[in-house]
Amino acid sequence: VPRLIVRESKQYLNGELSIGRIGGNLLFGVQVSDIAVDVSGERVVAAKTLEVDYNVFQLISKGVILNEIKLIEPDIKLERDANGWNVNHLVKKQEREANREGPRRPLDLESIEIADGRITIADHVGADGYRLPRVIEDLDLKATYEYAPVHYSVVIDRASMRASSPRMTLTELTGKLAVRDDNLYVEAMSISTAESSLKIDGVVEDYLSTPVLKIT
Repeated sequence: VPRLIVRESKQYLNGELSIGRIGGNLLFGVQVSDIAVDVSGERVVAAKTLEVDYNVFQLISKGVILNEIKLIEPDIKLERDANGWNVNHLVKKQEREANREGPRRPLDLESIEIADGRITIADHVGADGYRLPRVIEDLDLKATYEYAPVHYSVVIDRASMRASSPRMTLTELTGKLAVRDDNLYVEAMSISTAESSLKIDGVVEDYLSTPVLKIT
């Protein structure tokens, strides 16, 4: 079974998937320990435990539909250079819409949970006006994700984290993000930190080329 999962992952990933022990009912759900994805010999994503709830008959007939996916203690390394972010090359590009590409098959994650996540960020390019934190810790998230070649939507039920260099504590994040025809839609986005709060609605048109903000 681990070999089958690793082999099937190659149609979606440019990286190399490795997994440790697998348990559970393989028809309707699995628990995977010590999972990791390496790109060009460098570990980009790792997690202590991955729990997935699914129906194998839906996977065969309708595409990738997961009822629930939960990551426990994930560790993600983000790095940006002149060629962009490393994770941009993680998923294979097969379908195109406007300036975006993605896999051919639909992907529906009805419930995504992250518990006690950690992200390290190495931004060698940077930008005027802001600086990304070097480390994000205590990341907790509950969300849904729906992908249909090649547009997607993300609904965030709750999210919180603690960042350093610079320091910031995100106490609550909720809302919806959706991409259609190179437009990024933001719906009822609510952001609260230890010092402030913000609510956002609107759209960023042509967000990949010449962004036009129509935001409240």
